[in-house]
Amino acid sequence: MLTYKLSSGERLPVLLHNGLPQYWPTLWVSAKRRKCRVAARTLALDLRSVMLVLEWAEEEGFSLEARLLAGRYLTDTEVTAISDRCDRRHGGNVISLRTVINHTYSMRMTRIREYVDWIAGIGMGNLSSAGRSYADCAEARTHMKEAFTSRQQIPRRRKTLHAREGLSTAVLDRLVTVVSPDCPENPWSTRSIKIRNQALVILTLTLGLRRGELLGLRVNDVDFGAHRLLVARRADDAEDPRIDQPTAKTNDRMLLLEPAVAEILRYYILEVRRLTPNAKRHPYLFVGHKPGRNEGRPLALVSVNALYQGIRKKVTGLPSDLTSHVLRHTWNDKFSELCTKAKTTDEKEKAIRNYLMGWSPTSETAAVYTRRHVRAEAEELSLKHQRRVLASAGLEPDTESTDEPPQSHVTANPETGAYLVQTSNATQTKGDSVGRDGEKS
Repeated sequence: MLTYKLSSGERLPVLLHNGLPQYWPTLWVSAKRRKCRVAARTLALDLRSVMLVLEWAEEEGFSLEARLLAGRYLTDTEVTAISDRCDRRHGGNVISLRTVINHTYSMRMTRIREYVDWIAGIGMGNLSSAGRSYADCAEARTHMKEAFTSRQQIPRRRKTLHAREGLSTAVLDRLVTVVSPDCPENPWSTRSIKIRNQALVILTLTLGLRRGELLGLRVNDVDFGAHRLLVARRADDAEDPRIDQPTAKTNDRMLLLEPAVAEILRYYILEVRRLTPNAKRHPYLFVGHKPGRNEGRPLALVSVNALYQGIRKKVTGLPSDLTSHVLRHTWNDKFSELCTKAKTTDEKEKAIRNYLMGWSPTSETAAVYTRRHVRAEAEELSLKHQRRVLASAGLEPDTESTDEPPQSHVTANPETGAYLVQTSNATQTKGDSVGRDGEKS
């Protein structure tokens, strides 16, 4: 697959075969899916789904498009085989026995169903080659489409036990400690990269921003006078030289910054970014600092991934699945805790969270990001219930275990850019930088 950047700034991914774009998938993306005004990354996911069914058809020894255009549609058995393929993880040319999450499976089946039905619809315009009546062809086409729909809606396994959660307070304290440049376990090297990564980690922890939102920020999105940050969606931005453009998936919003957080951004912009070669050629806030062709260029999504890979590999005591998105879950957990302590009503909490996260006012997405908090509340209520049962039975429940994890918060020194990590057990002064070079040059 290859993504082209058009003169308008639009990114258009295409499937390649022997170095050339494949006709029907490219036409489908260009003529049908682009009309839905979906992001380029979504189009790429659509094409990866189509690629699965094209590879399956090739293994079966036939051209999918040629067969559908001739009015010979997929059978129930074939749709079942495609369904099984959609349920598996794929890496290179290897199909794993491990299954994908429900959302990925559903998305793949939906896009393949749309693609094969679209091809079948084109073929119905030339029924003479198929030798069948229009009514018979329409009935068979409907049956094929329903075969995909029925398999897509089959109740599938629930994977809530080990679903992604935010970090515990202890692990969060550990993370904040190791990203300090004064910590002997700090996994990164150069000062400029550490300061940049500090801003990335702190912004993610304090505002819960996505990778695309972070890397889409511009210098002038930060209002230091008002301590505000604009998070805006700028899909297909012609000024962005990145082919795989990071974009916000959510609504535009203006967020208020704690002065300490604003100071971290100010220090990075004035003391690091301003002195980096090529950084003044574009407006994007976060740039590469490793000497080479990417120095000063807007930071790429893979660089953020590599940043967290470096932390996971070189620092003990952190989860193996630590990513930027896990920190977004952490933000939602901490926000839930604040609302619980403030006795905020459920309706008001939902409205505030949806605004801060950029979700629509009626969004129910919060349930995905608050698993740890919900689980903690469920466990607490369960223990209370157990104690009541024990008390009613004349048994003495154990009420001595009241240990609570240490609480922490971050403040910054505006003179030096250093920040303080304060916990209920200790206070440590941290340096003014963070991070290892997660870039790939």
